[in-house]
Amino acid sequence: MLKAEIITHAKAKGIVLSENMFERYYEYGLIVSDKIGQGYVRGVKTQYHERTIEAIELINKLKSNKSYKHQMDYIFVLYWKGYPVQWDKLKARLLEFYTLVLETFKQVDEFTNNPDYEEIIAIVAQDEVNKNKPIGRPSKSTQESLKRKSKVTAELFDCLLLLISNLYLQGRVNGEVLANMIELMQIDSLTEFNDSFQIHSIINISDWQTRLETSTEIDYIETLEVIVILKHYWSQLICNYHSEYHIPLIGDLLKMFNDNYGRFNNADPTWNLKFYTLGLISSSFRQQLKEILSTQSTQEAWQQFIQVLLTQKQNSVEEVNLNG
Repeated sequence: MLKAEIITHAKAKGIVLSENMFERYYEYGLIVSDKIGQGYVRGVKTQYHERTIEAIELINKLKSNKSYKHQMDYIFVLYWKGYPVQWDKLKARLLEFYTLVLETFKQVDEFTNNPDYEEIIAIVAQDEVNKNKPIGRPSKSTQESLKRKSKVTAELFDCLLLLISNLYLQGRVNGEVLANMIELMQIDSLTEFNDSFQIHSIINISDWQTRLETSTEIDYIETLEVIVILKHYWSQLICNYHSEYHIPLIGDLLKMFNDNYGRFNNADPTWNLKFYTLGLISSSFRQQLKEILSTQSTQEAWQQFIQVLLTQKQNSVEEVNLNG
């Protein structure tokens, strides 16, 4: 499509789109063009991707959402939704974001070394368990059950934060901590995933900038393929809850992270998209991750994990009904 055609179509849909706005969107990498030769002397004609009108519609919706402060950040939303974007502009935005990520890992590491760290984790875990505490005076067996749940929850919180801390300090996934998390979750079928992941578990954050700087278009195409798979896994989980914050264990981990590092991501609705994209683009295990996530055994393990969370939720409801 030509620029004039796109502007005409946009106006027909009630979207305000001037030539200057169009050029700004293009400058930010939100729309993609192709130069087509017209022959000798006649020069070239610029045509735009067939999904440009759809992209313009999404951009218009994002503009009405006051949470998005910078139009340049729309590129992450478009990319995650599968729209064509200028990968070199996406790369430039990720390079700007890289320094914030290092600061975030540093903050997590400082938190895990806080003298009150264990006490804080215990309180957070207890709060999670108390959400499902029955009304009235619980029986002795119920009290013991809540105590065990609180202990396991605290251990899971601890494992996740240790994984993040190890990434910052050692530049790698700690296999022992990951294995402990899997054991605490009591998901036997994840053992195979864990064993496979250890083959290339090293994540050298110190190399992220170099990998990002040398990334090419193929890296962004491959990353999008992984994103499609990850979104499928996530949709299977989130469909059972009102929001990600209502998911047992995971929701409280996300909330705790946001509460402690809100200055990095709460003010920016695209923070998570930036972080995940940066990790996938800069990692050395992208293809391996795609292969692992595509296997039947991993899909079955994920379904088992979902059932574990749903069972925990159901048991909590039944416990409240029984003791309430």
